[in-house]
Amino acid sequence: MTESRRRTSCRRPCGREDRSPRAQRLHPVEARAGANAADVRPMSDVAGVLVAAGRGSRMGGDKLWTELWGRPIWRWSLDALLAAPGLTRLAVVVPAGEVERFRDRLPPAAERCLLVEGGETRSASVHAGLLGLSDAGASSDTLVLVHDAARPAADGRLIEAVLGAARETGAAIPVLSVADTLKRLGDGLVEATVSRDSLAAAQTPQAASLGILLAAFDAARVRGGDPTDEAAALTAIGVPVRAVAGDPANRKLTEDGDLPVLRAVLRERSVVALDAPAVGGRAGIGFDAHRLEAGVPLRLGGLAFPDEPQGLAGHSDGDAALHAVIDALLGAAHLGDVGIHFAEGDEQWSGADSSELLRLAVERIRDARFRPRAVDLTIVGARPAIAPTREAMERRIAELTGLPADSVSVKGTTSDGLGFAGTEGIAAYALASVEPFADATDWIGGRRPVAEALAVGRPAHRLLVSSSAKPNPELNALLAGARQAGVPVETVSPDRLSRIAGFDGHQGVLLEVGERRWSDLTEMVGRAAARGHDPFVLVLEHLQDPTNLGTLLRSGEAAGIDGVVFPERGAAPLTAAAVKASAGASEHLLLARVESLGASLHELKELGLRLVAADQDARASAWEADLTGPMAIVVGSEGSGLSGATKRRCDLLVQFPMAGRVASLNAATAGALLLFEVVRQRSAGGAR
Repeated sequence: MTESRRRTSCRRPCGREDRSPRAQRLHPVEARAGANAADVRPMSDVAGVLVAAGRGSRMGGDKLWTELWGRPIWRWSLDALLAAPGLTRLAVVVPAGEVERFRDRLPPAAERCLLVEGGETRSASVHAGLLGLSDAGASSDTLVLVHDAARPAADGRLIEAVLGAARETGAAIPVLSVADTLKRLGDGLVEATVSRDSLAAAQTPQAASLGILLAAFDAARVRGGDPTDEAAALTAIGVPVRAVAGDPANRKLTEDGDLPVLRAVLRERSVVALDAPAVGGRAGIGFDAHRLEAGVPLRLGGLAFPDEPQGLAGHSDGDAALHAVIDALLGAAHLGDVGIHFAEGDEQWSGADSSELLRLAVERIRDARFRPRAVDLTIVGARPAIAPTREAMERRIAELTGLPADSVSVKGTTSDGLGFAGTEGIAAYALASVEPFADATDWIGGRRPVAEALAVGRPAHRLLVSSSAKPNPELNALLAGARQAGVPVETVSPDRLSRIAGFDGHQGVLLEVGERRWSDLTEMVGRAAARGHDPFVLVLEHLQDPTNLGTLLRSGEAAGIDGVVFPERGAAPLTAAAVKASAGASEHLLLARVESLGASLHELKELGLRLVAADQDARASAWEADLTGPMAIVVGSEGSGLSGATKRRCDLLVQFPMAGRVASLNAATAGALLLFEVVRQRSAGGAR
């Protein structure tokens, strides 16, 4: 942790309302855009506007600062834009008065970012960001991506698709088809059904040239309008906007219920969260420096130097050597930097012992399935002399990191009286490497799921128990089961438990188990034969919510299905939260994770199974259709339902008669109803 934070320039902060002559006149590009919108000029440079000035009133707090996997929501969105091909500048539009707060959490390579104060509305904030880019030297032909910071799961493929379409046609927007039936209401009553044929749900990032965007928002200000997004502003002045396929995972954080889905999506995309064993060894570089100050005890490399007249000033104990080691280890494990985990403005770390910070950092690295492999540390300063304490320092760092002493190297040097480390302070450089654990692991959270995993004999490495968990018969039985299975039990803090699990509903226990054994369709059909009934399989098409995934696994196991099929990509992963929601049913089911869902549906049909799905526009009633015989129940995603290709592959679509005003059911509810209608018909010998 450095004593002084980096400084990233705030280019011309824009106020909440810009009533200057420039804001009131139409941009010169508007005439060209309206008169000849099809005339698309080449756009080579790329810039971005990240809209982070909202307050998140519907969530009752500052939603953009919600931490997910070591980064606040807005930083995930920022990092996605910074990775866009060719991006040269990025205007980060923040609430008025919060420039410094955002500046302190910018990534280390933040020279492309400029911070701009936003306005009262989204359109005012976008306009401020566009003006900021223009003031920073961006030309009118610069292609600008405008993205809402509350959409942290935008990925590179979506961004490249938007950029490609905008280069071809002048402007682009990602959209999703609308799956739910839409109703027009009046006084709380349904007046009419609205056709979905020409409707789509808009996402960001949206893109167009800087000149045309400024023209569009200038025109909206003159009209007194407040466009809700860039496409609305552009189409109002006659600019055609090309629609490209959006991504269901690119969800906007609006309600509390969006958090579990985004947490699961971002965990899946985080290299260290799910795929550490596949990435091999990694190395990271760390640096820190602190100013010497009289009357402060000197701590360096985890050791005290009581005879030194000056110590290192800092938010914690100022141990620049250990801070450099922490930075190097976190960087190697792709977990950010020391400022993310132990923020300088957090009073929790004021005066903290840096040895404890290093121990916590190693804990978090291990939770991400890595372990330290080696540390090389160089300390630069006029005093104290490092040679007399080198071995003690190496032993201390080895003790804190869990390394053998011969895997830690400490060196001391001076700068010959030159620069900061010559007279004013002490600097430290560290190079560290980490390696993944040899065995891939999964986590199971919740007392019932942990009990089920132990009961079926799933190989387990350790059981973590919260230090705040109160003994009771259920917990005592779990601990006894772990001891009987030879599973070590560790007591950890509640915060660490939640950080590993990725959710808070772990009930104070978390079981680290070996990598799950995946099944296939042939094994599922074989299980049905062994059980003496027709094959009964559940297929999940791009389900996004881990809770819905777990609920369907629980319902499926209770209904006696032979297995579950879901795609490798584009769907909620089987996280600890999903396993918890399944109440341990995941440990009793055959699960197949397939590369091509379409090919698997074809294979199921070849194996003699009928594909049946619920669809609100279907003609047949689930209560009257024949649901006997070999069967695969297909459930679509929460937002868009079944894809068109999957609908065409299904042998039968059914609907549930609805008596109330709500036109559709939750995906997990509809799936469970259909599963148990199959059970009912099998036991009763057919439909009603």
